[in-house]
Amino acid sequence: MNAPTNLDRLLELVLRYEDTPATDYSGCVEEYERIMATPPWDGAPMKHDELDMTSLPTFGGTEPADTSGVWSWDSTRLLVGAGGDDLEIVDRVSTENKITCMEEEHRKAKAAGVCHECFESLGDCSC
Repeated sequence: MNAPTNLDRLLELVLRYEDTPATDYSGCVEEYERIMATPPWDGAPMKHDELDMTSLPTFGGTEPADTSGVWSWDSTRLLVGAGGDDLEIVDRVSTENKITCMEEEHRKAKAAGVCHECFESLGDCSC
């Protein structure tokens, strides 16, 4: 199978790979393990006979400042989730603006000497 050329196709291939149910192989563990060890596309990053989610291809745009939970990206969107079948594509601008706003809120609270969670004085905070 050809390598994905965009974020949508990457998501489709990863979800298809992750959704391979062990129950389809009627107790034949060896067959299931063989299928899961087969790369979902030619040249897919594999590690220990599994898809290496930390090495997925990207499709343009700069790397996000915070890559926590980000598996891939293009110039306008991010592939996010905990990994596995909960992955989704989200708008890059709204996600990065949200992170930027949170960082700004934390910076202002710290400069004011208060906790960004409870707005108590940093010395009195129990967060």
